[in-house]
Amino acid sequence: MKRHWNSSGIQGLIVNELENIDDEIPTEFRIFSSTATPRDIERNRRFSRVVPFQQLENRGEMVFENQSITFALDDECFAEEPIMIATDLARIIDEETTAQDETIIWLSQTPSVDTDQVLSLCEELMYLDLPGSPVKARLLVNATEEEVVEEVMLLGVNKFVVSQEEQINFVKHITERQGKTFVE
Repeated sequence: MKRHWNSSGIQGLIVNELENIDDEIPTEFRIFSSTATPRDIERNRRFSRVVPFQQLENRGEMVFENQSITFALDDECFAEEPIMIATDLARIIDEETTAQDETIIWLSQTPSVDTDQVLSLCEELMYLDLPGSPVKARLLVNATEEEVVEEVMLLGVNKFVVSQEEQINFVKHITERQGKTFVE
């Protein structure tokens, strides 16, 4: 079965398996996967390896050198003090990555996380002074509900992870309501 991908206003895709996707997905898509290996990323710079933040505490010999890496901050991170998460993440990025512009931070929260918690962590992350692109340009936020999208967009974040058609619609609506452009 051949899939057809529409890239209007959408720039990335989260996948579980990397097999046979090169031919199917438009070249402008960024591909996020927890199974992406350094070799996959070397072969195709569109890949970004997703690493859950909790794995970083027990990473042992995990090496990030010359990779596109996405640090996923899930619900457990929102239970911690935002400044502690931001500080730990900054230390890891500063000390252990070499491709700073290829470092992405994904707030992969579920709808059970309060909007204020998402905003607090976003704000702490934006205070970070990291080499390369500003943090708000590296942030991806789950579009779990309209209030999260609206508030985070006001902070300057413009990349959202959607998993349902209705989320695309409310991201588009909020974008237009805030006088911004939704690329189509």
